[in-house]
Amino acid sequence: MSNFVTEPKVVLVGKPVIEIDGITEFLQDHGLAWPEFEKKLESMISLGDDDAEWLVEAAGRLCYLSWPKQGEEPKGRSHEDHIKHLIEIGHGCYDEETEVLTSDGWKYFRDICDKDLFATRSVDGKLEYQPASNFTTYLHKGKMYRVEGKGVDLLVTPNHSMLVCKTTTKQGRKRENFDLIRADELNDSSHAYIKTADWKIRHQTDDMSCNHYKLLGFAIGDGSSQPNSRQVKFHLYKERKISFLKGLCESLNLPIREGQDGNFAVTLSTDAEVRVFRDMYTEDRNKQIPQYLFVKSSIDQLTALYEGLIEADGSRGSHQISFDTTSRKLANQFQQLCLHIGLAANICHEYEGTQRKNSFGNKTLIRLSVIRKELKPEVNKYVDCVGKTSWIDSWEGNVYCVEVPNHTLYVRRNGKPVWCGNSCIEHASFNFLIWNVSRSLTHELVRHRIASYSQISQRYVDSSDVSFIVPPAMQELEKIDPEAYRSWIEHCERSRQVYEELTTKLSDMYSDIESGLERRKKARQAARSVLPNATETKIVVTMNARAIRHLIELRANPAADLEIRKLAVKICRILQDKAPLFAHGLEIVKLEDGTEGVESKYPRV
Repeated sequence: MSNFVTEPKVVLVGKPVIEIDGITEFLQDHGLAWPEFEKKLESMISLGDDDAEWLVEAAGRLCYLSWPKQGEEPKGRSHEDHIKHLIEIGHGCYDEETEVLTSDGWKYFRDICDKDLFATRSVDGKLEYQPASNFTTYLHKGKMYRVEGKGVDLLVTPNHSMLVCKTTTKQGRKRENFDLIRADELNDSSHAYIKTADWKIRHQTDDMSCNHYKLLGFAIGDGSSQPNSRQVKFHLYKERKISFLKGLCESLNLPIREGQDGNFAVTLSTDAEVRVFRDMYTEDRNKQIPQYLFVKSSIDQLTALYEGLIEADGSRGSHQISFDTTSRKLANQFQQLCLHIGLAANICHEYEGTQRKNSFGNKTLIRLSVIRKELKPEVNKYVDCVGKTSWIDSWEGNVYCVEVPNHTLYVRRNGKPVWCGNSCIEHASFNFLIWNVSRSLTHELVRHRIASYSQISQRYVDSSDVSFIVPPAMQELEKIDPEAYRSWIEHCERSRQVYEELTTKLSDMYSDIESGLERRKKARQAARSVLPNATETKIVVTMNARAIRHLIELRANPAADLEIRKLAVKICRILQDKAPLFAHGLEIVKLEDGTEGVESKYPRV
């Protein structure tokens, strides 16, 4: 007599912290055992190993049901290719003190909005501003990877992607080839980060010349203007600065009027110039670089702007260039400016008014150090010494990240900007073992192409004792028309009997084939044609997080077939329990017919 089942079963069987409960439940449900496999898993758990070979081995064994029965000796391993890497579940994220550079300036992750474009570094090193496709935040309690070097300060989750170049080889010490590598794979090895990128606009793009930009930079540092005036005023004493201003005005053919006590007034000639120079103030009259200049100006123009700022408030030494400002926003923008022109800048000191000889009242003076040579800072160069600069810490707090197409972000912590990786939801894989589902369900399931599947074979596995899945509609039919329901049951049972009969006759027909395995395979693959879509099957599914969310959004929808909807809801519950990060915005709801579905707050296709 055939077995008839009504509820699909699904368990999560693969993630970096390996859980054997799902495998065990499946084996017990089918009277199977695999002691060596369980011992291996327990060993992997105790060692914290991320080895995922067991998953492909399990999938291969499922295809041929090659687990031993309870009490039997274990059978040999599958020869399936092993999965080399199973990316750890969860986003690689930054701590709450990390800021990210956007088209609107530096922001803490908690302050970003949908309109923000993020500074990214392409594979060929180009600086591009891109929108985020996903935002992640969650409470993290556990280990964090910390880097504290002369030019780098990072605190990220151990699974985070770091844009680095390993410097443990002669080729690596050239610091040319940077790649995304997980933080916990770096260990104590020496490696370098990168602080620069190439801005795509290389030459002048509007009517404002490089000297106009240079004058703007000088005015931001040493000038002032009024909202309704065409003049920019300066108060200068140093001959170097006076000569610089006069030379600029002469080259631009701008009238300059010199007054008493070092006062100078420059009259702008065009309305476009006036608008830009008026925008050098924030609403509270603090100095700033007009933010729109970063995305519309060329390297040449922005370099001239930088030179004007350095001439006004910079200091040039034999080995170092620094820039001082009391405007927090200008200090932030100066770092963005340096990035656009192929340099970098670290915030190295902040002086309170009482700590300076030339005090500006109670304002804090921010000093930035311009990085011209050490643009690829190395950490852990001397790992056997006190100079070790990266390690694992225990930490608790909120962590954040965004996902962008280039998979890189320009981030800073404690004033030190550097390129680093972003969250990439596609690389977080979930592995499910599913059974008590019909062949018709798996026909729909495998249409989700961003996935890998290993399904029990009807060619190699005997279906004589197969079970059948009772569709939800047939369960309802049993209540209102028992005879029709019994007819369906009898049809399923008869198909199984016919399968057995055909298998026997087909095996006799192929008696001339020497190989018993080949003879049985040919018989079963022909006889299976009588089995209905309701035939029970088993399948291992590997999907990345985005594909899983897509599956839930489509198959837990009220319009989906009820059998696969039940499965999708169960998968959603597993996510909510085992990986709530990826279930963010997914809510299981009661539908009008009394069944369950899932509503997504952030639906994506």
